[in-house]
Amino acid sequence: MNIAHQYLYQLPDSIKHAVFGNVGTIIAFRTGSYDAKELAEEMKPVFTSEDLEHLDNHHISLRLLIDGKMSRAFSAITLPPIEKNGDEAERETIVRVSRERFTVPRDAIEEKINKWFGK
Repeated sequence: MNIAHQYLYQLPDSIKHAVFGNVGTIIAFRTGSYDAKELAEEMKPVFTSEDLEHLDNHHISLRLLIDGKMSRAFSAITLPPIEKNGDEAERETIVRVSRERFTVPRDAIEEKINKWFGK
């Protein structure tokens, strides 16, 4: 299961506790103070909440589940975002090909929904 949220407080406490009780790998970019306090509990003794609040751009703190064992928390540097090349035609081609490959006509979806609900 993958869960990605901008802020931990978006999760109800019951979900948050279930996630942290079962999660294997945690990767965190710079966080606000509330999230830093929560995540520091999972990253201690290596990182404090202050460490997590003050990560530089493209830096992460992480803890991995490797072969069923929890690693010690550590830091890493990610690649910066890919710069836009400004080629609108290429963007349109990517969108068109994606739609051709991955979309299903609306009427086909509605037909499946109607079958599921016995209409």
